[in-house]
Parts: sequence; structure tokens; C-alpha cells
Amino acid sequence: MGNPTSKELRNVRDRFEELLLHRSLEDSFQTLFKECPYILSRSLPVRLEPTQIIPLGRPGKSEADFVFYPQTKSPIPTFGVIELKRPDTKLLTEPRKGITILTRDARTAVAQAQEYSRQLKRDLISSFRTSLIIGNKAYTFIIAGLTDELTTRALSGKLFDGLDSLVPSGCQIIPYDSIFERYASSIPPLTMMLTPLLESKIVPLDTLVQKVSEGERTQGGISDETMDFWIKIEEEWRSGNYIGTKRKIIIDRKYWCIQGTEILATESPAHLDFPVYVQSLIKSIRSSAWMHNVLENVAANGVRLDNIRDFLSTNHINLLSEAVQRCQKNGYKCTWFYPIDENIDFLEQIGLIRFYNHD
Repeated sequence: MGNPTSKELRNVRDRFEELLLHRSLEDSFQTLFKECPYILSRSLPVRLEPTQIIPLGRPGKSEADFVFYPQTKSPIPTFGVIELKRPDTKLLTEPRKGITILTRDARTAVAQAQEYSRQLKRDLISSFRTSLIIGNKAYTFIIAGLTDELTTRALSGKLFDGLDSLVPSGCQIIPYDSIFERYASSIPPLTMMLTPLLESKIVPLDTLVQKVSEGERTQGGISDETMDFWIKIEEEWRSGNYIGTKRKIIIDRKYWCIQGTEILATESPAHLDFPVYVQSLIKSIRSSAWMHNVLENVAANGVRLDNIRDFLSTNHINLLSEAVQRCQKNGYKCTWFYPIDENIDFLEQIGLIRFYNHD
């Protein structure tokens, strides 16, 4: 099993979250953990490799859902069992005021997991007989229930300080959403960087926008003259490395030429698309100038809702506000790393930001 990429880790996180949202059954989580054992190796409070986690839980067999142990001899072997119960399993009950104990389902799960743990130790003792020491115990993890039950009791003042005493030493009951939070926190965060504002570039860009407006008023159908005009406009725009210029070339003469020549195929149906491409270039250049003006305004005056609310959504405003504040604090000019807001893909497309850990 190879190491999962950041993208794979995030996709699995989304699958896990979907199961939690839909209160899925135990079998669904067992399938997910079997396919992606690194969820458990990243979230359980013990050092494990995904390859050490062995799925069991076979129908008709009295065995743990998962066991883990080293695949080679180890000076101090780490081994244990992982037992899954339903996410809706109730963990605690209060038979009398002020007395909190495990529910019958939780006690049964603990007893069952302990028996599996003893069986695993018996199975492994011949392999690790030279490593066993007095007091050497297997780990026992039971994944069951959700933290909202515990939170409700805590908020009501029933803090049950003696909760650890309710389970045997070496045994832990961990709610599903705790496993999710631990796993999610282990994933490298997506980050973005605002492209630095280019010095002394906005004036020639404004001039280029004027040329675009003049060309738009006089543009006709496809011809060598109009083709050369718009190709030159696009080259000027791209040479300034403005926001948006990372996109692929829009006016590509070869697309409208007879194959293998520089002759425009004016009789081809494709020439009817030429005005559409021109409009796409015009829109890109105007958007580029607009975004540069927004950033220049932000850099000069700070971020205020009244000066950029017409340009950006609330998410984008919050993003730029926080980014600029951090830039100013650190002496940068509109450059900062920041966790990604997944609703701002278009900013990457126009070249305003660049993503990292984005495999």
C-alpha cells in the first residue's frame, strides 16, 4: 500500500464525513476503515503503520473487527484490537443522581473487546515470546457512539471525572466523530497565496483596456488585419504578466489557418467563432484590469466593505481582508499564505492565487 496523496486523504475525509452526516451503519464504517486503514493509524493514540492493521470481522466468526501487530519482530511489540459498534450506541447512563456508568451495550462491547485482546495475545505469544515482559498488555480500542452525548453531560455539569475508571486499563472508548476530527487534523492543510501586486503595471494595463475598447468598436469579421490586431493585444497583455495571463492562449492564429499554412481559412465554419474568441479576450483583459484595481485600492486604502463589496462576495472580502491585514503586519504587499476557502476556485483560474498541497 503506497502513501496516500493529500488529495486522496481529503477525499477519504469527505467520505468519512458523509457517513457521519447520514448516521450510517457500522458496516459502512468498517468498509471505509478496511479500504483506508490509514484513517485508524492517523487517529488512534498509538504509533501504528497502516500495514499493521489487519481487517477481520468476518461473518459468522467471533473475532474483532480489526487487529494490529508488527509484521516483523520488534523489541517491544505494539499489538491490540479495534472493535466497532454503532455510531448511535449510547455510552453512558445515570442510574442514580450523580452516578454515571457505562450502558449495558458499552459494557458488553468492553468485555467482548477484552476477550478478543486476550485471544490475540495467545495467538501472538509464540511469535513474540522473547519480547514479552511482565505487565505487557495489548491495546483495546472501541469505536462507538458520538461525542454529543458526552458534551451534553459535560455542559449539564455532569463532568464524570471518574470516566477513565469505568473502563479497564489499556482500553479506550472513542466516539466516531472524535476519530474523524483526529484524522482530519492530520491532513496537511490546503493553502493559497495571493499573487504579489505588480509595481507600475496598472497604468499600461489601463492603456491596453482603452485599445481594447477602440478595437471592439471597429472589429469586423476574421481577416489578417483583425487577427494581427488581437494577437498583438493579447501579446501585450501577457508580456505584462498581469492577473489572468496564466490562462492558455485565446487568439491562436493556427486554429483558423489552413493546416500546415499561415493562410486563414475564411471559408471554414470555424471562422464564425472568431468574434466569440475576441470577446473572451476582451472580457479577460477587462477582468484583469478590474482585479488589479481592486488590489491597488485594497493596498492603498485597506479593505472596507464600501469599496469592494461590488466586486467580491462576502467570502472573498473576508479572505482579502484577513490576507491584507497579515501582509501589512508583516511588511508584505498583498502576499500571504492562508487556508483555502473552497468557494474561490475562480481566483485561481484568473491567476490571483496559487494553491499548494493541491495534488
